[in-house]
Amino acid sequence: MVARANCPVTGSRGRTDIHFEADKQTWKDLDLFDQGGRGLLFSLFNKTKTKGGAEALERILKAPCNERPVLEARREMIRFFRERNIDLQIGRKVVDVEYYLNSTVPIFPGNRLDAGMYHIRNQFKESPRYYTVTWGVKNTVSLLRHLFELISDWRRRGCPETLVEVLAEMSSLITEKRVRALLMEMSGPLGWRDFARCDDFFRRSGKGAMRRLLDLVYEWDACVAVAKTAEQCDMCFPQYSEDREPVIRAEGLFHPLVANAVANDYSIGAAASLCFISGANMAGKSTFLKSLGVAVYLAHVGFPVPARVFETTIFNGVMTTVNLADSISQGYSHFYAEVRTILRNEGILEMLAELRGSGK
Repeated sequence: MVARANCPVTGSRGRTDIHFEADKQTWKDLDLFDQGGRGLLFSLFNKTKTKGGAEALERILKAPCNERPVLEARREMIRFFRERNIDLQIGRKVVDVEYYLNSTVPIFPGNRLDAGMYHIRNQFKESPRYYTVTWGVKNTVSLLRHLFELISDWRRRGCPETLVEVLAEMSSLITEKRVRALLMEMSGPLGWRDFARCDDFFRRSGKGAMRRLLDLVYEWDACVAVAKTAEQCDMCFPQYSEDREPVIRAEGLFHPLVANAVANDYSIGAAASLCFISGANMAGKSTFLKSLGVAVYLAHVGFPVPARVFETTIFNGVMTTVNLADSISQGYSHFYAEVRTILRNEGILEMLAELRGSGK
């Protein structure tokens, strides 16, 4: 079995034009995704409270990168959520808001006279359309008020600067002054003019802003879920090395899907960028390689990693061939397929489960 760190890598003193590479074989080997489905490692992290949060988690895991600011920003946000024990009380409310925002019910009349008459008629006999709009506006206002309370609380609790910038963006998305003032009140009933103004902003003039707000909520839902998993599994936050040469240093590296996993210390760098791992069958060679691959991959989405200490340079990709089959149609043996993978890219961490010839 082989682990190999190729040069060059993306360092802090410059960026390459290569985006982080990880193919479907790697996703399968690391139990992230397989044949369009979500794998066991995804399920481990998926403690989200909303469908949108689960989808955000999937998008993040499918988009590793080699850009240090992106990785460090997400890492620090998850660290804040973990250390402050943040919990999003959203759940069903977001589902109701999504239903309302996507509804095709006509918008509440904007003209004051028409809006007033529409409201009065529905006091005698409430129509389904009126109920959908008023119920949706109430839920949306309640959710946004809750989010603004969270913003104030997170700022008081010293959230990282990158999250402060996101929170400032969130506040600025509510561009309609009267709607913004209503949300800042944090309490109080809504009148018919409030319904008219809010419905117009939520589903017409501010529709794009509302979409962005919900996307932020879903990303936070995903990151809070990751923080909870990191706490439960005793994962550490990765450090990104400044070295120009490829370096990985791990203490207490373990596989998060293995019960009572044996932890290992491991390092690889410029002086020894190729490592052969040998041992008897069932000795844990493949599990170790998967543990290393999982740790490096998670570090490149800014997630905590299964180790006590973990440091890595920022690579351009992770490629594994733990379960690579022979390609009969193209005439490739398992051995040749793995060699082709080794020679394909620079700046890639490559892990091969087995180098074996045909015996000829």
